This record gives sequence, C-alpha cells and structure tokens, in this order.
Amino acid sequence: MMPDERDFDYGICKIPRKDKDGNDISNDRIGRGGRHRSNGTYSGPVYDVEVVDGDPSVPRTKTVYRDRPVIIEKEPSLLKMVAADLIYEYGPDVLRWGANKAGSAVRGLWADHKEKKAAERLAKYEAQRNTSRPQEAAPSLKAEQILREAQGSAKAAVAETRSTAVSAQDEFDSAYEQYTIHMTGGPERAD
Repeated sequence: MMPDERDFDYGICKIPRKDKDGNDISNDRIGRGGRHRSNGTYSGPVYDVEVVDGDPSVPRTKTVYRDRPVIIEKEPSLLKMVAADLIYEYGPDVLRWGANKAGSAVRGLWADHKEKKAAERLAKYEAQRNTSRPQEAAPSLKAEQILREAQGSAKAAVAETRSTAVSAQDEFDSAYEQYTIHMTGGPERAD
C-alpha cells in the first residue's frame, strides 16, 4: 500500500509518567491522546508528536560498510561467475602446486643449513687438530722448499753416519779395493 493511499500517518510521541501535581500515573491505561484514568479522563496527554515514514513497529536496518552503502545484485556478474568456476576447477591443483613449491624451498633451506653446519664442524675440527701439533710453516718459494729438503736429507745422512760409524770403515776399504781392481788392472802388490 502506497503512503498516499492510507487514511492515517504513523507518528512518535512522548507520554508522561507523572501528572502535573507529580503523582505517578504509569499504571494508568494508554489510549487515544495519552494516559487515561479509570473513569476515562486524561491523566497525561501526549506531547512532542512527530510524523514518521513507514511503520515504526517494523524494525528497519541499513547495513553500512566503511561508509559505503551495500549494493545488492540480483544476478552475479560474468567476472564473478568465471572466477568462481576457476577457483572450483583449478583451486585444489594450485594449492597442491604451492605446497610442493613451499616444501621444496624449505627442504633446500634445510639442506643448505646442514651443509653449512657440517663445514663449520669440519673447520673447527681442523683448527683444533692444527693447534694440537705444531707444523713448520710452508715455504713460500720453490728454492726454500729445495733447501729445506736438502737440510732434512743432510740431517738424516749425519744421523745415519753416526749410527753406522763402526761399519763405515769396512765399506770404505772394500770400495777402494774394487776401485783399484777395475781402474788399475788389479790390486797393488807390495813385494
């Protein structure tokens, strides 16, 4: 029914709870024009009457999101329908692909972490091993290396000669004897 077709208007008004003398009249019956005593006379007439649009007994709500009115579409748009179909059709595959990519990335990071830790443990072990036994400094030039090797072999020869000093004389004599036989044609004879 259109508002112009009704023979009345809806209104809101205030109804007093106390009469002009200050007596409580809230138990009096509410009727046309205000509160009425049991004999039908007015105990408190209405005041501040306002005419309103629509039936005030029917709750009216207006939903507002972030200061924008709600737009209600009767039919979804083509874009929304296509998006819904794509999500329904390919959503599980996309989620599975994403989970695989994330899993492989985490596995790669874990492998890198393990390799780094292994390298750190090896470096720590090498450092401990090197500090427990002192080593000679590596020669920086090839000539230094040859000189050190020669000094090492001379030390070994001296040590060898000292340990075999008793038998060195016998070997010298036998070597001289062979020299004389081969070079001079035979041993010298003292006649």
